[in-house]
Amino acid sequence: MQLGKALGATVIATARNKENEEFCRNQGADYTFNPEEQAFEEAIAEFTDGQGVNVIYDTVGEDAYANAVNNIAIGGRVVLIGFASGTWGVLDPGHILWKGYSVTGALHSVRTRKERTDSIAVLNNLLEEGEISPLRTTVHDFDGAVNALASLRDPQPGLVVVRGTQSSAC
Repeated sequence: MQLGKALGATVIATARNKENEEFCRNQGADYTFNPEEQAFEEAIAEFTDGQGVNVIYDTVGEDAYANAVNNIAIGGRVVLIGFASGTWGVLDPGHILWKGYSVTGALHSVRTRKERTDSIAVLNNLLEEGEISPLRTTVHDFDGAVNALASLRDPQPGLVVVRGTQSSAC
C-alpha cells in the first residue's frame, strides 16, 4: 500500500474487520472495504466510477484473486505476490484474453542482478525520502523459535523472523 501511494496510485484494500481497515488506511489505502459486508463489484464500481482497477497486487490468491480479476479494467495488470489463503488464484486464459490484461509474478530472485540493484535503489530512495516506512520486524535467534511462534498468537503488523545458524541447518 505504501509503495502504491509512493508511486502515485489510488490504493484500494480489502480488510476483514475495522481494525484492519484502519491499518490499511494508515498504510496509504485511499479506499477500504470488507468483502464480507460489501460485494467486490459494488465497492470497485463505486471507487473507480465503474472503470475497474488498473493494477491488482495479489498477496492472497484463491477467491480474492477471482474477485479482483473480475473487476479489472480492460488492459489492466495483475502482479502475483503470494497466496496467503493457501491456494493460488486460478488463471482463466479466456478471461485474460477477453479483458486484455497481463499477469506477472514479482519474485525478486528471478530478476537480473541489474533489475534487483535498480529496484533496491528505488526502494532505498523512497525510504530515505520518507515516502515509505517498513513495518516493525522482530528477529529471533533459532533458539528463540518457540517464542517467535508464540508471538504469532496475537498477530501484530510487521514481520517475525527466525534466524538460523550453521549448526541448525539441515
